[in-house]
Amino acid sequence: MDMVIKLLSLLALQLFQTTAGEIGTENAIIQLTKRMDSFEADNEKLSTENAELKERIKVLELLTSSQQDEIKRLVSLSEEQADSIKRLEELLQEDFSEQTVPSKRLTERTLQKARTISRIQRANNEVSVSFFATLINHIDNPGVHQVVAFENVITNIGNAYNEHAGDFRAPVSGVYVFSTTLMAGTSAHPFHFQIVRNGKAVSNIYIPSGGTASQEAVLHLSQGDDVAIHNLDAGNRVYGHGYTSFSGFLLQQDIAEVGLVGK
Repeated sequence: MDMVIKLLSLLALQLFQTTAGEIGTENAIIQLTKRMDSFEADNEKLSTENAELKERIKVLELLTSSQQDEIKRLVSLSEEQADSIKRLEELLQEDFSEQTVPSKRLTERTLQKARTISRIQRANNEVSVSFFATLINHIDNPGVHQVVAFENVITNIGNAYNEHAGDFRAPVSGVYVFSTTLMAGTSAHPFHFQIVRNGKAVSNIYIPSGGTASQEAVLHLSQGDDVAIHNLDAGNRVYGHGYTSFSGFLLQQDIAEVGLVGK
């Protein structure tokens, strides 16, 4: 910038000397002033454009950095998938290399490979689902077939349990395991509960007068099926303070819903 100013000053001096000799000192000064104003305006415009270019360069540098991070993430994911594919190819190659062994041994070996491949598929793609919730506040006089809503959620991997509605909704098809412990009733009357799937009872729970009972259920659910605990008797009391709980987890997802390795 200093060099530009020096050049402009030098040019202005030469113009002044030339013009002064031709049209007189006063007119030369006027013309020189106009040209200096024009030079300053051009210089200011160039400075503004330079600042804008610097800002654009900063934005481009930030975008480039973000794109480089995304490329690194994709490269890492690609390497992981390549390792899984390589392992599957090795298993299949071992299987082909044993074609000369007796058929019974070959069949057993093939089945073992298939199981290993299935485990790799599940490890890479199977959904994790589990929950555990307890009842904190007592429920007095619940209605017949009222859902017991366990409002204190301790674990809810997959967010399949709804503490407000009190039901679990299967995010994927598969085999699920459920367990409940209930403390309810009074010293005078026994009470009954049910484990209910899609509005239909799958298990009954009997609680003697003012006692506790537990129940487990192993159910195959389709995606979207719901499971909940229902009260069956009027005038009941379900005790909170953590004595009453409901839990469940996905034991095995249906293989048809598990995607291929690297998919």
